[in-house]
This record gives sequence, C-alpha cells and structure tokens, in this order.
Amino acid sequence: MGSRSRVATLFATATLLAGATLVSGAGTAGAAGVDDFTFKVQRDPKKSFGVVVYNKGRYAGMAYWQANPIADQNIPGDALQAVDSLKDGWSIEAILMPVDRTVSTSGHTAPYISPYKTGNLAEGTTVKLRACASKGLNSSCSDYYSGRA
Repeated sequence: MGSRSRVATLFATATLLAGATLVSGAGTAGAAGVDDFTFKVQRDPKKSFGVVVYNKGRYAGMAYWQANPIADQNIPGDALQAVDSLKDGWSIEAILMPVDRTVSTSGHTAPYISPYKTGNLAEGTTVKLRACASKGLNSSCSDYYSGRA
C-alpha cells in the first residue's frame, strides 16, 4: 500500500479513535499553555491503543501503539507512532516504556504523522504509553497507560 494510503488510513483511525472530525483548512489556534491540554486513552480490541491529545478541547493528535501488524496495509507490529493534526505550534511525542522507545513530530508542520519506530517485543509484554505536547522548553504529558505487545 502506498504512503498516501497509509497516511489516509492512519488519519481515519485517529479520527475514529478520537471521536472527532478533522476540519480541513483549520487555522492556527490561539496561544496555548501547558494547562490547555487534556488526554484520553482509546483502545481497540486487538491490543493496539492510543493516547489522544486535545488542545483547548480540539483534537490535536495522538501517541499510537500498534501491537500487531496489519499486513494488507503494510503496518508493522510492535510499532510506535506520533500524529500531529493541529497547526498550533506544539509537537506531539509518543513515549513507550520500559523499552525507552520515542517518536516525535517535532520539526515538522502539522498535519504530520511520524514514521513508525519498531522493534520486536515478546508477545504479551506489558508496555506503557504516554503522549506529550511540547513547544520549546514547555511540555504537557499524559499519564502512562498500560497495554500489551
């Protein structure tokens, strides 16, 4: 599957998980501070899950853990990804522990989806996922949410 199809699939998944509708051509949000961010964990039945990031109640992006591969969509398993959907000047970082795996959208203009960062984990391994919104030296982070490889 091509890069465009993968991007479209991930955006559709992120929108479904967030329960939000992405608005094309949305302008830059007003100045946001670290207290303007909220987070919500969304799980799918196949062990994958995401921590959805909201800035002032607007869907801003997510940290996403893909537990199992989806071969027909060329999506790897044991994969971490960050999605930044809001042009607000904040980047999204996905952090996976205890394997110390991190991906970020920093340095890219929204909307942006990071490449997957992968590495095989034993089936059933407990992982903890966290999302952070960062801008310069400021950051706002979710709690860690547990899942399985």
